[in-house]
Amino acid sequence: MPIDDPTVQDIAVVLPEPMRRSGRPSRSRRVSRRKDAIAALLVATVLLAMLTAGGTQPLVWALIAATMGAAGLVAAVGIPAGRKPADRGVTALLLTGVLICGFGLLQAGLAFAPLAMQSVAPVGRNLMLRPGSLSPDATLLAVLRGGAEIMFLWLMLCVATNRVRARRIAMALFIGIVGQAIWALVLLGPLGQGHASAYPGAAVGTVAGRNALATFLGMGFVLGLTLLPRRADAKSALWIGLALIGIALLATQSRMGLTATAITTIGVLVHRRPGRHATIALLLTAAAGLLLFGQGVAERAVWLASASEARLALYAQVWQLIMARPLTGFGLDCFPLAFELVHHPPVLAGVVWDRAHSTYLTLWAEAGLLAGSLPLFAGGLAMVMLYRRRAARPAVAAMAALVLTGLHSLVDFSLEIPANLFLLLALVGLGLGASTRQRKS
Repeated sequence: MPIDDPTVQDIAVVLPEPMRRSGRPSRSRRVSRRKDAIAALLVATVLLAMLTAGGTQPLVWALIAATMGAAGLVAAVGIPAGRKPADRGVTALLLTGVLICGFGLLQAGLAFAPLAMQSVAPVGRNLMLRPGSLSPDATLLAVLRGGAEIMFLWLMLCVATNRVRARRIAMALFIGIVGQAIWALVLLGPLGQGHASAYPGAAVGTVAGRNALATFLGMGFVLGLTLLPRRADAKSALWIGLALIGIALLATQSRMGLTATAITTIGVLVHRRPGRHATIALLLTAAAGLLLFGQGVAERAVWLASASEARLALYAQVWQLIMARPLTGFGLDCFPLAFELVHHPPVLAGVVWDRAHSTYLTLWAEAGLLAGSLPLFAGGLAMVMLYRRRAARPAVAAMAALVLTGLHSLVDFSLEIPANLFLLLALVGLGLGASTRQRKS
């Protein structure tokens, strides 16, 4: 057979020379295996973070940071440059995160400036005028956590460019979220934790907070909708998972969580135009959830007016805090310390206010109006990139997750729970990975 026969050339491509000589896997296969292992690690990070109280403990941050650092080293050494994300928009997105971490390091460094050392325990106006972080240690921990989150997104972008792997990641995340929904309902019922928690009668799951759980479940719900084929069989197992997530979401009794999820669900349905089966299944899920937990949701809706008054008083004092240091902020992760400088009635004095109950206000109080707006810029940049590739289902899921978390963050701090942020980054990484695949094709 002539050597230029196309069949011979095809075999030479399928069986590279190293594999034919030694029987070892080709370089491409080894790279694929490394990516599969990293993908499994990233999924485990999201789900295990949720199981450990949402990943809110410093020890958990340190373990995740060490794990992401090790995985990043493996990816940097073991994955060829041509198989890593190289899109300019992706680079700008990652650099935005680096800038935020760099600003945190600057805040921590300024805390040791001579001006800050003039008093051992500066109080009142002197403390308000200090340029650095109120707690350098807390800020450095925040920088550590931020570095791990940047590495997580980069790794997800590296592994999500393969269509089959990306779908496996999405399915594994969805199954994990279904598991969290089931466990939240079990804790609410037979084990009774929902009645023993700070939110009697509400599902809180392993994160012990109904709003944080609602955001996690809401992202899982829109992810499940995008996993469904356009003409999904009514007997599909995905419907069971969606129903469990939807019922658990209603069981959280989270007003903004339900509102944000409903808005994004409508957007996904309008975009995907589901058939009759999808509409009937969603209506049945909503009816079952309202039948079981509708009373609790209705009662919390009645209390909305009185809760709004207290929340607006809190926001007014947080804005006063922001205006005290509009450019430098008080230091990443320093809101609990900073708020005590302006805390006064009518905001309750017998409560420790460690959250602003609005992630936007928290960012501006901790990092100032400029640096604190960088995460908003990153979210907007990601949304633009995803919208250009909205034909891909992972991109639709990522856009829905960004809208959902953006709405909920107006009046709550769900994204300040690491597990929720990791899930959002995972979905964004999958969506941008889909964008990269389309561009290459």
